Amino acid sequence: MTCRALGVVTEEESAIAVHLTVLGSGSGGNATLVASSETRVLIDVGLSYREVCRRLKQVGVDPAGIGSIVITHAHGDHTRGARLFSRRHAVPIYTTETIRAEWGAADVSEWRMLTPNRYVTLEDLRFYPFTVPHDARQTVAFQIETLSGTVGFATDIGEITAELIERFRDCRVLVLESNHATELLRVSPYAASTRARI
Repeated sequence: MTCRALGVVTEEESAIAVHLTVLGSGSGGNATLVASSETRVLIDVGLSYREVCRRLKQVGVDPAGIGSIVITHAHGDHTRGARLFSRRHAVPIYTTETIRAEWGAADVSEWRMLTPNRYVTLEDLRFYPFTVPHDARQTVAFQIETLSGTVGFATDIGEITAELIERFRDCRVLVLESNHATELLRVSPYAASTRARI
């Protein structure tokens, strides 16, 4: 299993069953590629359509080869390019009913249901979504079972919960993104209402 930021896959890495590539992280846009021998899944498409396609090509992946999109929550930095990507490449979007209702996106290729605490199988990858605290109506993290071991994936973590610890205990690879730092928030340029929400 490989985990990397943007970069071309080496010959040695191509023999490994699962690759995980963070295409973007942060308020500018989040997108992560999970690729196995059978499938390619994007977790979130918070970059513009054009930018996510550029970054996929940069790591040697044809955007037309993406099989599914899974969405962690409805904030724009996780969904910005998802609708257009879904339509252009006929890619289904997996998300919970709560996230779909908050997002309000109607014009996607196809909706497929994610249910917290229930596995969904995407070719040779099994995603187990479970809720984590965030200021969206619902946010899910994923325990992903692969042929190379288990991956833990969670974004916008402000609090480590007992379930998060338990689900990620035996993972081979963890992808955690946290945007909460008390002192940085205190001195940030955000409005008081935004600071209180965070």
